[in-house]
Amino acid sequence: MYDVCIVGGGIAGSSLAYYLAPEFKVCVVEEKGLDGVGKKPCPGAVQKSWFRGFSPEDFGAVGRRVRNMRLSAGGRSLRVGFDGYVINRHRLCRGLLEAAFAEGCDWVRGKAEPSFRDGVDHVRADKKRIEANVYVDASGSSAVLRRHYLPNRRGMFVLGCMETVDGGDGSDELDIYLLNHGETGWVFPAEHSTNIGYVKAGVRGLDLGRKLRSFKREVGLDGTRMLDRGYGLIPSYRPIRLVHDNLVAIGDAGFTVNPITCGGIGPSITVANMLAENLGRGEDLDVFEAEYRKSLGNKFEKFYRINHVLREAWLPLWWAAGAYYGDNLLSKLLKGLLRL
Repeated sequence: MYDVCIVGGGIAGSSLAYYLAPEFKVCVVEEKGLDGVGKKPCPGAVQKSWFRGFSPEDFGAVGRRVRNMRLSAGGRSLRVGFDGYVINRHRLCRGLLEAAFAEGCDWVRGKAEPSFRDGVDHVRADKKRIEANVYVDASGSSAVLRRHYLPNRRGMFVLGCMETVDGGDGSDELDIYLLNHGETGWVFPAEHSTNIGYVKAGVRGLDLGRKLRSFKREVGLDGTRMLDRGYGLIPSYRPIRLVHDNLVAIGDAGFTVNPITCGGIGPSITVANMLAENLGRGEDLDVFEAEYRKSLGNKFEKFYRINHVLREAWLPLWWAAGAYYGDNLLSKLLKGLLRL
């Protein structure tokens, strides 16, 4: 019998295992092997302030140190400070898990098959029956456990097409292009490479690939050698309830993601830390839910509504970006009124 069973070994699951392993009996269930954890085509940009108790530098997982972010919309650009990293997701996840294993955390490689009875009764994986007091769904967009309570449905995710291309210019800047409402492109520096991506709500895979090729031409990267390419589901939904009986959903499975930027690495690490501290204090899971709502969930709910208004009302993207990221009197007034 485990204290905690974590389904998924990505950013959220590996972070939680790292935090819990010294004090709890923990099991991580992951369908991929250690060589596959954390490998995703989407970029890994995250601000330094999100990390709690560890740094990607501890695991040799920094692909590039980043100092600035440039937002481009309507033919204009706005440069803002961004103190953070572009990380190597695989190295970070593997490093966190190996540190957890050293503290006694168990690893089961296999597809998690849950059984429910007044909550999660048990999980089967690799012909093993796994029982725990608390189950954590960190399985990403597949939401292996959470979907029993809240099934995935249309509109919760948008499809993105991403490539890693050879070479990089040594830039310490993230480039984000707000091309249209619901349409975004990015160019992020990485380790000896560049990550480029395109996402637009409602576009299918083949059309998305063509859009990405067109975007590459626009930013002058059409002649680069492709190292990797893939499609990924990107959470775009409002915050949901994380706790259901003895189950907690975190990371993409719990939509602990900024609905405007779709950035989920930092929030996933922070929410994992919050849950570990809650369990360490022996508190009820509803206390964790309330703390999450107070610290992040309510803010993300406002972000979701702002994003929805911008898309529906077609307010100028440049004005929206400047109002949020700027440091003038209007920006301060706007963020004060919204309590952001």
